[in-house]
Amino acid sequence: MALSLETATLPGSGRHPFVQLNPEARHVEGSVPHTMPDGMLISRIATGDRLAMRLLYARHHVRVFRFVLRVARDRAMAEDLTSDVFLDVWRQAGRFEGRSAVTTWLLKIAHYKTLKLKVAITELDVRMDLPESGVPTAEQLQTQATYYKTVLDACLAVDGCNSFTLWGFTDKYSWVPVFFPTEGAATVMWDNFERKPAYYTLRDTLAAARCNR
Repeated sequence: MALSLETATLPGSGRHPFVQLNPEARHVEGSVPHTMPDGMLISRIATGDRLAMRLLYARHHVRVFRFVLRVARDRAMAEDLTSDVFLDVWRQAGRFEGRSAVTTWLLKIAHYKTLKLKVAITELDVRMDLPESGVPTAEQLQTQATYYKTVLDACLAVDGCNSFTLWGFTDKYSWVPVFFPTEGAATVMWDNFERKPAYYTLRDTLAAARCNR
């Protein structure tokens, strides 16, 4: 079954892909009542009914778009994912078994789409409660290193994690003491740029990950 793209407008966006059947592909002729239940629309979409697809899209694309936008937090990405959802509906309508509401089915597809989003770890630091001396203990430094490693390991374990960025690299310019006077030592280097255990832990973790790929 051949597919082509037509443009439609999404709320708050510009142009957005909308799937329809090529003219040579089979489809049900005639009109589709605007009151037709969702389940019947899906049944007709499964036969290649373009009008039913358009009506389902008009009825539900705003809800799907808003659902995806809450997760993606990016309008352009949300538009693309919404398009993918309805493309899947067009291709998989025949698999809909009616065990749940069509809306639930649409949002389930949308949920799976959002699971494939790219992930970025940004502005990471690990602050700690400082002793009266203002210098963290060796145990605190080791715990900090473990926390840094845990986050880096999580990023490396996810194919979609494409960025791992620290909030600076030296305590000299850290924002933490300004807002949390009793806390600090949040970065991987001291004020004089000497390296903490966290620095070496991150370095070794990245080196090991590179060797294993």
